[in-house]
Amino acid sequence: MAMAQSKWPPLLFWLAHFAVLRNIKKAVGVDQVKVFSVGAAPIQRSTLDYFLSLNWVIVNMYGMSETGGPTTGSSFFHSNLYSAGYALPGTDLIIFGPNREVMPAGERGEICFRGRNKFMGYYKNEEATKETIDVDGWIHSGDEGYLESDGALKITGRFKELIITAGGENIPPVIIETDIKDRCPLLSQVFLIGDNRNFLSALVTIKNEMEAGQSPSDKLTPDAKRLLASIGSDATDVPSAVACKKVYEYINSCIDKYN
Repeated sequence: MAMAQSKWPPLLFWLAHFAVLRNIKKAVGVDQVKVFSVGAAPIQRSTLDYFLSLNWVIVNMYGMSETGGPTTGSSFFHSNLYSAGYALPGTDLIIFGPNREVMPAGERGEICFRGRNKFMGYYKNEEATKETIDVDGWIHSGDEGYLESDGALKITGRFKELIITAGGENIPPVIIETDIKDRCPLLSQVFLIGDNRNFLSALVTIKNEMEAGQSPSDKLTPDAKRLLASIGSDATDVPSAVACKKVYEYINSCIDKYN
């Protein structure tokens, strides 16, 4: 850990390294690896700390297909393990605010970058190209983050509606949510969950009537009542529908059809 922070580790560390840690690397088959890097999805700090205890320094990298690969990263002697690293040589990195003002260190905004590694535009899609690359050549990532005082990038979220799973899959949730609602007319809302997870799941709500002031009530809409009757459910309001096994089976069957 100390070496990753540009400090020499204590003598006991070297004793542990030569006696135990290097043998673990040989047993796993990674004793010749110089740099371990990860990207596409967030990695848990506990995972970094675990491998760091074995003297495996894992560094984060960040980039997009539109930049030909990584935009930020860390080197062995210049690293910030709990960030996405620093702008790679030849890359300009900046954080823009909502009015395109440059945000100071520690202030969140949209992560933008430019350099010779950026793409020229989307093939035969000038409109999408203009939305991504501004007149000054900055690529707008749609990701939210900030720069630390030493220039390390911290990613905090996304402005674009996109789920990135633990495996790095990019999934637009609206398409899935809309399709499930079309297949299941009992549902009023479908909210997909899966960011930094191994699988997708969804929160769903049953169609209900709104009270004065537009607050949700426990009363089912007429359409929902008719649909419940058609599937053999005797539920008469939202709480009884939530507790009804047939309702669960019906919703699951709709999701199964989508899958």
